[in-house]
Amino acid sequence: MGRFVRRQRVRIVAQVVAGCIAAGSAFAVSQASPAPVSAEPPIFVEYLKPAPGPRGAVTILGDSVMLGSAYETDGYGPSLAQMLVGRGWGPVLTKAGVGFQAGLNVGTNPGASMSVFVQNKRAAGWDSPVYVVNLGGNDILGCGGSQVCAERDIRGLVDTIGAEHEIWWSKITMTNQSDADAWNNALVAVTAQRPNLRLWEWPTIRVAAGIPIAGDNIHLPTASAYRSRTTLMADDITARFGVSVLTGVAESVPAPVGGPSEFFPLPLERVYDSRNLPARVAAGGVVELDLTAKLPPGASAVSVNLTAVTPASAGFLSAYPCGGSPPATSNVNFLAGQVRPITSSSGSATATGCACRRRQSAMSLSTCRARSSVPAGCD
Repeated sequence: MGRFVRRQRVRIVAQVVAGCIAAGSAFAVSQASPAPVSAEPPIFVEYLKPAPGPRGAVTILGDSVMLGSAYETDGYGPSLAQMLVGRGWGPVLTKAGVGFQAGLNVGTNPGASMSVFVQNKRAAGWDSPVYVVNLGGNDILGCGGSQVCAERDIRGLVDTIGAEHEIWWSKITMTNQSDADAWNNALVAVTAQRPNLRLWEWPTIRVAAGIPIAGDNIHLPTASAYRSRTTLMADDITARFGVSVLTGVAESVPAPVGGPSEFFPLPLERVYDSRNLPARVAAGGVVELDLTAKLPPGASAVSVNLTAVTPASAGFLSAYPCGGSPPATSNVNFLAGQVRPITSSSGSATATGCACRRRQSAMSLSTCRARSSVPAGCD
């Protein structure tokens, strides 16, 4: 019975390895005194580097090729997650393993689908603006080398991640060049359809960097080779997504409305308080404040503290020079019953020193003058 069970286990392991891309000798099958399981690197990893970084969160998804960049022990490392954290990213979630795929061809094994993984993590509250993907070897075999199938597979994961996310995806190498060509051409085709998908030219970058490759033309032969690859990945990801980039059309700088000016501090003084009046100002009403006597000569603008006091309903308050049109934006927004103070700067007509306050809801208003702007060099 013991020998029967043993042979049965060997057949099962051999079938699993034959059905996916295995990572090197860690998956060799032998009936004679196998090494302890604990001595072998894991074939699946999932971990989170929780510390936040200024560049933002990242999700790393990969198959067995990514495993060499996910390990942090047994001579491997630093991992891609560690390198990204060192470059200012975080938190960083890593999921990589033997047999992992985008999701189209996993059949009855949803645990191998990275599309399902993304959906499950998002349902649990995890998401990131940047996704790093190294998948394709298992997928193209499942597609039988078909580029049409590969495109459908890639689009499935890209659309699951969503157009509002940036996706970095590595091209692949394969034992059969035709499989690699089909998958990489599919990536190029999907990139033309999904502008948030960016490709990393691993096949040509590997050759240029002199990084060796294993006999299967898929994996790398040593931890040192993986470390070199991981460094290149971390640098490329950071260069693409870790800096601000110009999007859209550059707009011209608005023309100045006057000469240079500087703040001139004034003693704090309450200049208006509707709570001392018989009735509140109605919703949509405008209050004009003549500040001529309160401002120094030549003042072009005034900075005041505005306080919305217990409005009857939600609304907003805007400040603007009298004689002009109400602005399209508000200075303070509020809910019913709130007390909301804010400091506001508003231009004032030079001749009259007039500033207007417009509100959308019936409310009490308190206004305190704090300082004014006068032409530079004025006393």
